[in-house]
Amino acid sequence: MAERLVLPDSRSDLRAEEEGQRSVMKRELRAEIAAGHLLAGVPGEVIARATASDDVLILLQDGRWPLARLTWRCAPEAPPWPFAEFYDQVQALERALPVDN
Repeated sequence: MAERLVLPDSRSDLRAEEEGQRSVMKRELRAEIAAGHLLAGVPGEVIARATASDDVLILLQDGRWPLARLTWRCAPEAPPWPFAEFYDQVQALERALPVDN
């Protein structure tokens, strides 16, 4: 990846944290994704979370950046939940990330 993502202070970079925090977020995301969701079966890694909301940032193997809103139901949600907005470029994602939450 040639472009480097710069996260605002309102996001916790989980790439720099222990595996535990990333595992919790990834496990919840997987629990919520039902068949028919845009993220169903799509490989990727949770790399950041919002400090004041339930948003997680995912880096997919194809280079896209979905920003997903977890519900914390610990069970499959009816699509389109968890709501996910996809970004193809780092610059567009950085513009979409709120600086203050």
